[in-house]
Amino acid sequence: MAQSLAASDVAESAKAAMPANAFLLAAADQADLAMARSALKAGASIRLRDSQGRTVLMLAARTGSREMVDLLLAAGARKADRDPQGWTAADHAVAQGHGDLTDILR
Repeated sequence: MAQSLAASDVAESAKAAMPANAFLLAAADQADLAMARSALKAGASIRLRDSQGRTVLMLAARTGSREMVDLLLAAGARKADRDPQGWTAADHAVAQGHGDLTDILR
């Protein structure tokens, strides 16, 4: 019975994180710091990727928001992660004209 309750707790926790994950993706894409903080507090995964395989750090780098990048790095986002094309968050920042972020993304 205890194992069943533990498995149930894990399943409930995963379900609760799903909306938080969606909010974190949107927050990173829109550079919405308050939403990102709330999503992370609600259990969103910092390892989350969008449908194109980009991490939330890559999405934040694309917006040029240093504050969002700093928040995600502090939460444990990994600079070296690559998307399916082999690009890092630094590559995404440069491609969108935000080369000033490369000092913290490399």
